[in-house]
Amino acid sequence: MEITSNEKLGHRQILGSILSTGVKREVIGDIIIKECKANVAVTKDISKFIIQNLERIGHEKVKVKEIAKSEILKTSAEFKEIKTTVASSLRLDAIISACYGLSREISVKLIQAEKVNVNYVLTTNNSKPINEGDLISVRGYGRFVVAEILGNTRKDRVRVVLKQNI
Repeated sequence: MEITSNEKLGHRQILGSILSTGVKREVIGDIIIKECKANVAVTKDISKFIIQNLERIGHEKVKVKEIAKSEILKTSAEFKEIKTTVASSLRLDAIISACYGLSREISVKLIQAEKVNVNYVLTTNNSKPINEGDLISVRGYGRFVVAEILGNTRKDRVRVVLKQNI
């Protein structure tokens, strides 16, 4: 959904106002703020409830409307392209490790701590297969898209292009 106001709003203000409507944190995904607009990823069924109940954020009157999931990324910041290789199976923990330069052990801990969303859905399965076009969001690190899967190397690793939010 898209929230529009006359003033720039902060992440905490938006999240707090949505939570004050009675919505649980688990159904709210990424909040992307740009200028006087904020795009918020929420489940479709809760979107209608928020549209009906969210009129103000702080003292600021806001307009809320539903938008397609594909529109959320269009307002996002610029992406940095990362070309890398991962193990022959495109597992979630391997992709996170490759993008952020973390060990697989740390990636697994982040996943098990419920800090990772794949396509706006919380996942705790570190071996979840990842596909081209998947959006991965790691709380505290940012988000990235698996832009392209280029094929295998001679050592049977998979070459991928990741677009990391900067």
